[in-house]
Amino acid sequence: MSEVTFANGQIFRSTALDPDSVNRVFQLLIVQMIGNAVGGSGDVVAGEVAAGDDPSTASSANPYAQVRIDWQQEGQPAWGIEENICFIRSTPLDEDFSQVRDEISQPIIQPAPTMGVSGEFVGSAGDFAAGEGFVGGAPGESIDRTAIALQSGFTQVWAVHCTFYGRNGYDLARLVISCMSLDWVGEQLAAANLYPVPTWKRPTYAGELFQGQWWKRTDMELHFNEQVTETIPVDAAASVDVEIVTDGDANYTTKFTIRAS
Repeated sequence: MSEVTFANGQIFRSTALDPDSVNRVFQLLIVQMIGNAVGGSGDVVAGEVAAGDDPSTASSANPYAQVRIDWQQEGQPAWGIEENICFIRSTPLDEDFSQVRDEISQPIIQPAPTMGVSGEFVGSAGDFAAGEGFVGGAPGESIDRTAIALQSGFTQVWAVHCTFYGRNGYDLARLVISCMSLDWVGEQLAAANLYPVPTWKRPTYAGELFQGQWWKRTDMELHFNEQVTETIPVDAAASVDVEIVTDGDANYTTKFTIRAS
């Protein structure tokens, strides 16, 4: 989640992913799909995904050398004509669906106070000292009476393009497409707020002429929806003055004030 503090003190928070973040999500997924693993336990370690970004660390012993991110700053090391290599490129799409925003306003919940070693409550808990603002009148979550959160949501559509080289490139591309319907893949994507668009186009096989040799090459592109949530606090009205004036000869007038409870 990114966070920006404006000059007026408002804090703008967004869950939106950038292309590098999306690339890393799919680099980790594809490494698992094609049967590679790192770490002593045999499990893929998410913290080591960035190793695939640095060509200087790429080697046959590093599974991320087989699943690389496009547009590396350096081109070395390269790979052999028979070696299975996948390149990933993620780009945002300007779809009509991405231009629709939903907005809601909701209260800002303050965290519950915690019990100190001496039995006192500590932490930012609003007006706990005054005995107000807590659910059920007991220590717990409180509602900020001075501000509300303006929450905006929209869908960003991503195109994830994969290029496979090597003798098994086409089979690996087909495997990746098939794995997209598996539960564990969906769970990992959902953890990053990414959801597949289930129109699985078949891989495209076409050789590439490079340095006088034809290299086997397979391209595939998948689309995903990202659920983006952005929030910013805005001031709330502490009270509203109301004046009621009746029609007719009586000309009855009354005034009162509504205050936030």
